[in-house]
Amino acid sequence: MPLFFGAAFLLWYGFRAFKSACKPGILTTSSDATRSLRNVVLTTLAVTFLNPHTYLDTVVLMGSLGGQFIGDGRIYFWIGGVCASVIWFGALAFGGQALAPLFRKPSSWRILDGTVCAIMWLIAAGLINQGIALL
Repeated sequence: MPLFFGAAFLLWYGFRAFKSACKPGILTTSSDATRSLRNVVLTTLAVTFLNPHTYLDTVVLMGSLGGQFIGDGRIYFWIGGVCASVIWFGALAFGGQALAPLFRKPSSWRILDGTVCAIMWLIAAGLINQGIALL
């Protein structure tokens, strides 16, 4: 039964992406917005430490995976996790900055939202097939 709830959520999420693809927006940025260092640091800390995924991902997920290693394996796992995190979030920051001009065009949003819709619906179809096979 949980498979069907997951599929329903993905179908709904895909439908929202479909609606967005039909009426795409544009990315508007302002380069003249200035913020104080204090404001930026407080916002960053709030987004980091008030986000429940911070704890779910680092403590629950990474902790349970890293706890399976013995001795130096835990240190290597931790180093790998830190390196992967730095690379991932660095790529997001620089990639977002590099792609900002592209996403000022509605056609780019249409393609992105259409792709998200297709992926969500494909995963939902797989969950439905899996759920039917289990019945």
